[in-house]
Amino acid sequence: MPLPLRLGLLVATLAVAGCDSVGDDALITRYSGPEITEADATVPNPPFGPAGWQASGATGTAPHVSLSRTTLCGDECSRTLTLRFAGSPRDELPSSVEGRVVVQQYNPEGRTETDLSVRRVEVQDWGPEVYSGVAVVDAGIGVDRVVFWVGEPFPVTE
Repeated sequence: MPLPLRLGLLVATLAVAGCDSVGDDALITRYSGPEITEADATVPNPPFGPAGWQASGATGTAPHVSLSRTTLCGDECSRTLTLRFAGSPRDELPSSVEGRVVVQQYNPEGRTETDLSVRRVEVQDWGPEVYSGVAVVDAGIGVDRVVFWVGEPFPVTE
């Protein structure tokens, strides 16, 4: 096989392999399933009630919307899942997404951060009143479907 053809195939293979990576390569589309509600996006959080999502955002040179949900993972442990979307809180769709899980231990003290591979995001609503959709993520131990929904005003910084 000629060298230019082999190099072209190698570049194409690398481009396709990058499609499941964190960041700009994640596929973001419109959601077309049944309506997502706040109840769909909450998870059990004993001994407290169900855990929902919170949001924050920024405009200016690096506009973004961050959605996070914190749950308990033991007596002295919390787990926070964050999806950070690049793009204005008022754009039609975000331009990219990154995911991360932070587990905070309090006794003994410790903290672990794990980046998530965001494979696909389907957006139902993208502000300014509601941010909702479904993300398909992979933390290296399997693929999970995460439903998000935030319907309250949140602070947007410049």
